[in-house]
Amino acid sequence: WTSSPNVTLSVDTSVVHSGAKAMKYQYHNGNSPYYAKASFGVGDSDGEDWTGRDTLTLWFRCTVKKEPMQVTL
Repeated sequence: WTSSPNVTLSVDTSVVHSGAKAMKYQYHNGNSPYYAKASFGVGDSDGEDWTGRDTLTLWFRCTVKKEPMQVTL
């Protein structure tokens, strides 16, 4: 995972949808660079075989209603 300077990524075990872990994404857009971004590239170098998979499910839990979230695949 790579992220912009104003993003903190961590593993959360207290609030999960299913399974044992979730990725906690905290950001503050009030500081430069005035946007928040985290990215992960899926490919041959990550060691994960995605052959035959046809579904990706994302769950979000927002704690503050300030800004919209955009997901790009």
